[in-house]
Amino acid sequence: MTSLLTPQTSKIKPLFDYLNKQKENERFIKTIEIAGTIFLISFFMFFAIKPTVFTISSLLGDIESKKILKKELRSKINNVIMAQELFSQVQENYQVVNASLPDNPEYYQAAFQVQKESEAAALIIDRITFGLNNPEEEDKSDVKSYTISIGVKGGFQSASQIVSELIKNQRIINIGSINFSTPVDDQSPTASPSASTDGNTLDTLFSAKLYYWPATTPDEKK
Repeated sequence: MTSLLTPQTSKIKPLFDYLNKQKENERFIKTIEIAGTIFLISFFMFFAIKPTVFTISSLLGDIESKKILKKELRSKINNVIMAQELFSQVQENYQVVNASLPDNPEYYQAAFQVQKESEAAALIIDRITFGLNNPEEEDKSDVKSYTISIGVKGGFQSASQIVSELIKNQRIINIGSINFSTPVDDQSPTASPSASTDGNTLDTLFSAKLYYWPATTPDEKK
C-alpha cells in the first residue's frame, strides 16, 4: 500500500512546499508592515505629536502664569485704590501736619512769619540769621532742624509778645534763648515810635530751632 501512495505524495509535496513558502512570505510581509507601521507611528509621535504636546504644555504654563500675574496685579491695584481712599480721608489732617512739620526747611516762610509777628508787635528787626547744620554732623533721625537768630528793637512787652506768638505758631518752633540788652543810644533814629509807650527801648536777641521732616527715598534711608 505504501508503494501505491508514494507517487501521489511526491506529486502533492511541491504544492505543500509552495503553500508553506507563501505563508512564510505572507508572514514576512505582515512583519514588515507591522514594523513599518510602528516606525511611522514613532516617527509621527516624535516629529509631530511631541512638539504639539510641548506647545500645548507651554501654552498651559503661560495661561497659569498669566492667571497668577493677573491676581497679583489685581491685588496691587486694590492696594493703590485703598491707599488713595485712605489718603483722601486724612488729606486735611496731612495738611495740618505738614504745616507743623513741613517736608522742606521753608526758610522764606520762617522769615516771613517773624516779619509778620514783628510788624504786629510794632518792633523793628535788626537782623535774621539762619544757622544751617552740617549734614555730616546731623544725627540719623528723619526729623531735621536748623536755628534762626532774630534781633529786634522795641519795648519789653512787645518783645515778649513776638516770642509768645512764635511759640503759639502752627509750625513747631523751639525757643532756645532770649537776651535783653539796653542800647547805647535810646534815641536811635531806628527806634520804634511806639517804643516810648512800652517802656524803655531794648535790644532783644532770641534764637529758635525750627524742625522739618524731609521726604526720603528707600535708597537714601540705606
